[in-house]
Order: sequence, then structure tokens, then C-alpha cells
Amino acid sequence: MRKVRWPYQVRGFLAGALNLFLPSSCAACGVSLTPGVARGEIPRLCASCWAEISILHPPFCPKCGRPFGSEAALSDSPEHRCGDCRLREPHFDAARAVGAYKGALRETIHTYKYGNVSALGASLGGLLADRFGEHFGKDAIDLVTHVPLSPQRWRERGFDQAWLLARGLARRSGLRARAYVLDRIRWGGPQTELKEEARWRNVRGAFVLKAPSLVQSKRILVVDDVLTTGATASEYAKVLKGGGAEAVYVYALARTT
Repeated sequence: MRKVRWPYQVRGFLAGALNLFLPSSCAACGVSLTPGVARGEIPRLCASCWAEISILHPPFCPKCGRPFGSEAALSDSPEHRCGDCRLREPHFDAARAVGAYKGALRETIHTYKYGNVSALGASLGGLLADRFGEHFGKDAIDLVTHVPLSPQRWRERGFDQAWLLARGLARRSGLRARAYVLDRIRWGGPQTELKEEARWRNVRGAFVLKAPSLVQSKRILVVDDVLTTGATASEYAKVLKGGGAEAVYVYALARTT
């Protein structure tokens, strides 16, 4: 029998109300996680939805992590970059993501962000930690931080989803984490509503470094929930490097492909 996927706003509201009295529900499909329903590796996902997550594996662009369609793309040149990175090189040193932004992972992220299910932050941060070693070396990172929400978004949501992911990753991986290394001083509206070129313009000058001493000569890992064009992450990295960071890496839960 095919499971019915409720809209993420409905799932988030019901989860917050019903979890006071009943077992939790799957963040992706909404099925009640009763003792008879198998759970996936994320406690808030059923086994069926967990199996749907499309984990990203090589080959991918060595710069932005965008998946390549064939191993041949890197056979002759291991540093071969995707077309977007050749046209506009991002300021970060490398970006990677756990999975593709589709299916159960996309639904889970929507429930987390827009359904006000902040408790998912620790579990999803754990997913980042589980895959961390495939992309980065623990000894190569001095500090973990995040792409900060705008004050407007924070007031609407009540939590900063990227910070909870970063904190969950750091705790599981034994890394040092610091919130709001940068402040977002300008917000031009949601990136999701803009085309690619407009996204790059929209984040220009949006961040300011709070304490340069925190990042000088440091290798920084910036965590976000979704990586799309890389515009926000690139601007963030630009400011961090302007403050003296040695290297800036980006790690997202999901990315568009």
C-alpha cells in the first residue's frame, strides 16, 4: 500500500501536537513510528524513507561537489571542475553534501525548517557526522560554524537550522563549534525565489565578520542545510578569508543536482 505524504506544514504541526501523547511520526512521510514500524538510522525517519535517501558518491566536481554523470569526467584530469565553477570560481576551497535534495531527504529538511521540528537538528547533524570522514579529515578542520539566518527568519522560525546541524556534527565528531562567527547584516529575501545570477547579487555584502581573531590562520568548516548555486556559501567564504582564514570548506546536508 502506497504511503500518503502529508504536506510538511501539516506534518510539522501534527508532530508537535501528537508527540505529546503518541510515538513520534516519520519526518518524511508522516507514518507513526510505533513499535511495529522499522526505524531508519535517523530516529525520526522510518526505514522505508531512510532507504529512499540518495547518498552522493564520487565522481563529483572537486570544487563544489556537483555530481558528474560518469567516471570519465575525472579520468584524464582529477582536478577537472564543472562548467559553473570554471565560469565563476567560488571563494570556498571545497564543498560537499551528504545527499541529493530530493525525495525523503528533501521532505525531511522541509519538515525540519518549515514545520518547526527543531528536534530533528541533532539527528540530521548526526547524519552529517556519519558521512564526514568520506569528505573531510577531522585533523584538517579547526573550527565548525554555519551560514546564519537573517533576524527576520529567526523570528519566524524560532531556531537557526544550520547552527543546530553544525552543533550536532561537531558534538558527534569531536570538533570545536562556534555560532555566528559572521552576522548577516542584509537580507534580500529568500534565495529560493531567485534565478542563479540574482542569487549571487542578492548575497553580496550580506555578511560581516564579528571577531577576526576567531578565524585568523584557521581552517573553517561552514555547515548549511541545502547547497544550490553555492552563492551564499561563496560569499560567506569570501568574508572569512578576508578576515584571515587559511581555508574554508562547505558541508551541506543536501544539494541540488
